[in-house]
Amino acid sequence: MATYSFSITLSETETGTPGHYPVLFSTTPSDVLTYNNSYSMYFKQGDTFSVTVNNPGTQNINLVNPFANPDQSDPDPTSTSATNNAISNVASGTTFTYTNWQLANDDWTRWGFFGRPLISGGGYTYSGSATFQRVSCALTSNLPLDSSDNKRYVSRGGNITFTATSINGLGSPAGSNHRNRLYIKMWRSGSPEHYHFGSLAKVTQTSPSVTVSVASDTDLGDWTAYIGHYNPFSSGSDAASNPYYGSNNHMASYSFKVTAGDTDPDPFSFDANVTGASISTQYISSIETLSGIGSGEVASISPSNCSFKRYNSSGSAIDSLWQNGTNLTVSNGQKIQIKVISNSSYSQSETGTITIGTQSASFVVTTMSDPGGAVASPSGVNYGLEVLSAADGSGNQVVTYSPSYRTTQIVTRSGANGVYTASGGTFSSWQQVDGMTPSNTSTFAIVLKNGMIGSDDSSAPIIQRGTNQFRIQNNLQYAVYFHYEVIRL
Repeated sequence: MATYSFSITLSETETGTPGHYPVLFSTTPSDVLTYNNSYSMYFKQGDTFSVTVNNPGTQNINLVNPFANPDQSDPDPTSTSATNNAISNVASGTTFTYTNWQLANDDWTRWGFFGRPLISGGGYTYSGSATFQRVSCALTSNLPLDSSDNKRYVSRGGNITFTATSINGLGSPAGSNHRNRLYIKMWRSGSPEHYHFGSLAKVTQTSPSVTVSVASDTDLGDWTAYIGHYNPFSSGSDAASNPYYGSNNHMASYSFKVTAGDTDPDPFSFDANVTGASISTQYISSIETLSGIGSGEVASISPSNCSFKRYNSSGSAIDSLWQNGTNLTVSNGQKIQIKVISNSSYSQSETGTITIGTQSASFVVTTMSDPGGAVASPSGVNYGLEVLSAADGSGNQVVTYSPSYRTTQIVTRSGANGVYTASGGTFSSWQQVDGMTPSNTSTFAIVLKNGMIGSDDSSAPIIQRGTNQFRIQNNLQYAVYFHYEVIRL
């Protein structure tokens, strides 16, 4: 804790005379009135203060301590007995020292000094007093805590709102724009050292919050905000003794980090890409956490057939549906995930890329190699494999299997996550089926494995067939992931 030492010279103010007594001291009486109302100075728990008292009359001094209250106007200067904690008849230039150490009891103290010689009526020619008031508080801000590293971030060009909480001992604001204020400074160690963002911030008992702007050229990195009281007995300009922001006056602190304020997060990437994927199937990446950015940065996904989701730092979803917009914002500590639909052809890759500022990360899905086998033409009914028996003695063969003997088989199915459809008559994306036409319903059957039963016929899903493809219309009032199988009859 701090030690405050100062000297005062008693004024020629007569005790018992209205308008003369008492006089509160600081470097000048106007400082007391300007900055500290009825207090000579504030102090913190554990501080030490020493007052050296000089009597212009060159005679001895009496000290009365304590008074009944810090604002008592006319204590009895004759109460100099030991029972009143008084010190009598000490030499001019004596130093009186006290360390505040009893947290529960030492909220304030006031010392009255009475110099000689006596005047008619028993009063003192020279008199004065010094009052000390203990003050305390805590400091918070509106910056959210980043759960990924337990730090708080603000971007260049942004703002921080600081709030002094649990304020005790501070007088009500009065008079000038300085009286009974607490001062907040921002400090960053380094070369050079900085102590504020352009100007000191001030709070009061009745207005405990203040907003501070972070300049666009503020040094990046870790900063600490300190809140402290004014010290009228110091005129120093260094980090410890400055009367406004000196470390001797600090009561509480608050740490935060200044970032560049641009759209660049720390580099990020998704887990391993997918190879050997089924065609026309959705695949979802790992979930990755963003760091190193402020708030409100824009994320975009490309190409347009890819999408992404955002999650809070706790892992709860911000987006209930997959997004493919270009103006969605992300913040430090949030998480992201990409969805990619694999290509409709074999041995092809689809790449989903999410971009935040100049940083980007991709998730690549590559389909399997062609498993082989000819694809029958869809133009006729009689296609497929014909099998003949061995020739008899006359060279005749019997057809044991032909296209007319077709067997039922599954030709494709939806991926593990199904096919997403929004509510209210929205169609899914087109699903690839080689050989399908709008009319060959007797050749291909589409079976929906879930989500197909509505409350009535109007809410049942509808299948729309096309050339080599089909899609599903969702008539329910909520989104559905349809799972399907396509069977060749």
